[in-house]
Amino acid sequence: MLGSEIVLAASNTSLSLSPLTQSVSSGSNISINVNYSAGESSVKTVQSVLSYNPEDFTFISATPVAPFNAAFPFSSKIGSVTFTAGSKVAVNSDQTIANIVLRAIGREEVQQ
Repeated sequence: MLGSEIVLAASNTSLSLSPLTQSVSSGSNISINVNYSAGESSVKTVQSVLSYNPEDFTFISATPVAPFNAAFPFSSKIGSVTFTAGSKVAVNSDQTIANIVLRAIGREEVQQ
């Protein structure tokens, strides 16, 4: 089970995760994209917290996607990944911000 804390400062913007669902066997990795939808606004910085059940997943990596790769401080603790993605230019179109990789642990098959 995954979740994302989304706080939006710009009107009509949104963050989403993709894919929405996927099945994975214990020991396998899943790749999750964090996506930004611009609406009518533009941003240079996006902050997000991705939460997951630590009984089902363990954190592997977080990678920024251009243009949000100018700055990418992130931290992970058991059950969550927090990051700030920065762009040198204002982004006013839909973009993938980051790719998060988690490894399935514990159960035989886990649904994201």
